[in-house]
Amino acid sequence: MMFARNEAGQVVLGERRGDEFVFERLPLGRYSVVAGSPGVDESGAASVTLDRDGDTRTIALRAPATAELTGHVVDDQNQPVIDAWVSASPAESELRISTPLPAVLTDDRGAFAISGVSRAPYDLSVSSPEGEGVARDVRAGEAAVTVRLERASAPE
Repeated sequence: MMFARNEAGQVVLGERRGDEFVFERLPLGRYSVVAGSPGVDESGAASVTLDRDGDTRTIALRAPATAELTGHVVDDQNQPVIDAWVSASPAESELRISTPLPAVLTDDRGAFAISGVSRAPYDLSVSSPEGEGVARDVRAGEAAVTVRLERASAPE
């Protein structure tokens, strides 16, 4: 993922085309272009100024450091939940339109790991026949998170 942030702090996602990311129809102005998801360390950003209609720029960025989102899923009795689906999306506080990462299943200890993600905040969503759970603003690469399921209500 790649994004550009303008001076007002607004984020625009780049569109992947082969080995490149393309930003089309950006308004004129100054941008910081970053490899990774919004919320990553932006110290490696490239600064780009578009000052004429039709301006194009080619820039090279270093790949962001990746991390792992890890944790456990437990039920209301604090017991591990096996084979629960865990999915992660960039945190709503960082990005309004987001694409979930591929979901993973918990193991026989209720543990999960989603590898190769940006060091950014994510919202986790967990689904299992035993119930559902969420965790908001979980930062990849930091301490493991525990997600507690809310028991699914019985059909009426």
